[in-house]
Amino acid sequence: MDCIQRFDAVRSKAGHDSGRLYLVTDIRGGRAVLCDGKIRKLARPKVKNLKHIELVMKAALRPDAQETTDRYLRKLLAAVSRETN
Repeated sequence: MDCIQRFDAVRSKAGHDSGRLYLVTDIRGGRAVLCDGKIRKLARPKVKNLKHIELVMKAALRPDAQETTDRYLRKLLAAVSRETN
């Protein structure tokens, strides 16, 4: 299993959101805090068990990148989706 870290792009493997792309904004006690900028915005992230997500791209967002906003997350995840398909 790949080590999922902050700023990685991941895909949900289980639940009603299965197949959806997210960006990991934090890791808390075996759970990932996920945002996508559309349904799960930065103000209201989703917390999901690490075993229910799979790594799509390492460090999709660099910590020194421009100010992170929901709009920027949507654009970033759209680009990741195009690259992985």
